[in-house]
Formats: sequence, C-alpha cells, structure tokens
Amino acid sequence: MNNGDKCTGEIKALQYGQREVSFWNQLTSSISYGFDFSSGNTATTSSLSADVVYRTAKKSVQLATGSTGECKGHQSLHVRFAVRTLDY
Repeated sequence: MNNGDKCTGEIKALQYGQREVSFWNQLTSSISYGFDFSSGNTATTSSLSADVVYRTAKKSVQLATGSTGECKGHQSLHVRFAVRTLDY
C-alpha cells in the first residue's frame, strides 16, 4: 500500500433482539408421562412432569413440576416444583 492510497470502509453494526412479538410465541413447553409395571412383584410406578420456559431478549423464566407415584403394598407420592430465572 502506498502512502497515497486511502482506505475507506463501512462499518455495520448488528443488533440482536427478540424476534417474536407475541407472548405465546416466546413460550416453549414439554409434558412427559411414564408408567412401569413389574409382574414379578406387582409393583407399579407412574411419573408425570411438565415445564414451560418464557424467553425475552434479556431474561428467561422456567417453571417446572413433576410427580412420581409408587404402589406396592403401600402408596407414596413425590411432588417437585421449581422456578428458575436467568439473566443474559
């Protein structure tokens, strides 16, 4: 490059943001169900879990819950509930 050459350029800035404008389009979710039966000892186990995540450009909020029930002579039920937030 000679001293007489000039460099000109264009600087482009990109801005990232949330693309979805609707509340419903920012949600993701899942539901799972499982059932197990053991014929040897006639034990049964049932489980159900669900979660939903809401995302914005700067935050994410997740709600999750789950339960497990067992039956073999006695019954037991375990329930879990969690709320998690993340800042970007």
